[in-house]
Amino acid sequence: MKARLLKLSVVLVSTLLALLACELALRGVFRAQGKDVTAYRPAAAYADTQSTSARFTSHPFLPYAPRPNDRRTLTLYRPETGRAYSTAYRLNSLGFRGPDLPFEKPAGVKRIVCLGGSTTFDGFTEAETWPARLEARLRSRGYNVEVINLGVDMAASPTSLVNLTFVGLEYRPDLVISYDGVNDATLVGYAGQLPDYRNVYGKFDDSYRPWQASVPRRLLEHSYLVTWVTFRLDGGRSDLGSQVMKVGELPASPDSLDGVRLFERNLKLMRAVSREYGAKFLAATAHWARPDGKVRALNDELRRFYAAEEIDYVDLDAQLPPGQELHTDAAHWTREGIEAVAAALETKIVSGGLLDSGG
Repeated sequence: MKARLLKLSVVLVSTLLALLACELALRGVFRAQGKDVTAYRPAAAYADTQSTSARFTSHPFLPYAPRPNDRRTLTLYRPETGRAYSTAYRLNSLGFRGPDLPFEKPAGVKRIVCLGGSTTFDGFTEAETWPARLEARLRSRGYNVEVINLGVDMAASPTSLVNLTFVGLEYRPDLVISYDGVNDATLVGYAGQLPDYRNVYGKFDDSYRPWQASVPRRLLEHSYLVTWVTFRLDGGRSDLGSQVMKVGELPASPDSLDGVRLFERNLKLMRAVSREYGAKFLAATAHWARPDGKVRALNDELRRFYAAEEIDYVDLDAQLPPGQELHTDAAHWTREGIEAVAAALETKIVSGGLLDSGG
């Protein structure tokens, strides 16, 4: 028995020493190559000390939905700036940022519903999303207004359209703002996209958990070796992105804007249902740190489309300066960017009388 225990002890000590050596060697490699280990923790957004559940859940007719009442701190690495950014949030009972509000609108209150993807959801605290900053700015001007954030990470115009129709309209908004376009830019440019998006979106699997979400958070935070191994086991992808986005399975089209008609259809439908329920509608061009040719072409097409369809919009692409100061990466906002968006929308709303009665 003693001999067996001695052998087991030797094996355990040897294994621990080997793992320690690998840990130290990997740290040396990262340091020598100037790499940030945070870049290898994509699932840090999906598990933390407050919740072991995925951020998202399945939905009857959307590809996925945010988990209601989810509370966590996201830590996401942005290679464009070489920094990791943390966002603390608590979702409401419907799965959106912001407080739970009754659907019934109080007398004398104006309401704005905001749509979009992570660039609408963005904000390092609850008070720092652009919808929250827009509300604060309008209140400082004397408007009795509530701004409701229905932004969803990775959402494109189909999700915004559904959320507006089945959730947003219940708030009886006076104005609807769509900041869609960043994720729709990912969807266009492929041949054969079906009008209901079934061949570019998959369904989220509630039972799936990435390896990184299965190990203790503290171990993931403190071990380069555990981080690197689980990153490789997960294929370097998050549970949401690897399941939901299937657009890469379609062949690239010679037309870089192939499929843009579907995006434009969704915008027209948002405007139509907004009008049907007595709300004005405001769209926008997407702003990027360093727009490429495809992005420029998409914004040019949207300007033409908005003019032809007489859709009111804010030209953020033209109004805000390019460069990294407003963005943590290609399109997500810094605090300065969030404030710039809120300011541009505030100016448009006030100068255009978009919260005035009638129109």
